[in-house]
This record gives sequence, structure tokens and C-alpha cells, in this order.
Amino acid sequence: KQWGLTKYQQLAKDLSQKNIEVVLVGSAAEVSLANEIVRDSPQVHNYVGRTSLVQLAQVIALCDGLVSNDSGAMHMAAFVGTPSVSIFGPTVLE
Repeated sequence: KQWGLTKYQQLAKDLSQKNIEVVLVGSAAEVSLANEIVRDSPQVHNYVGRTSLVQLAQVIALCDGLVSNDSGAMHMAAFVGTPSVSIFGPTVLE
């Protein structure tokens, strides 16, 4: 159900080029994906795998918006009142 890596890379680049600060959040299982995004956009702040649930809520609460997959971060954004765009994909690609 995850949006593709290249799409997140392009989004991070596009937002950064418009001087929009980009912050990555996620679980420890997503560290390698986040590292790929940061490799192409070093100005991106990477907190993937580095926050507790309380810290995640605090980070998301400080953001103006969230773009995410169907994930815990999406629900956390709703909980703290941060506007979000959530991307839902198929469970089975076929």
C-alpha cells in the first residue's frame, strides 16, 4: 500500500525547491527508504526511526501538513489536528 520511493523523492525535491521545509517521519523499518530520499535531498530533516510515539505526535503537531501512506502517522496527524493528504494504494498490485 506504500506510495513509490521515486514519488516521495520527487515530492521532497519539489517542496524543497519551493523553500518548503520537509521532515520525514516513520518507523525503523523505513530507515533505508528515508535514507534514499535524503540522499537526493540533503536539506530534508530525517527523523525516521528516531522518535517515540509521543515525539512523533509532537513533530507532526509542529508541521503545517502531512503527506503519508495509510499509516499510523496519518492517524496521528488527525489526532493532533495537522492537515494531511493520505495516499491509499492497492494491497495486491495485480
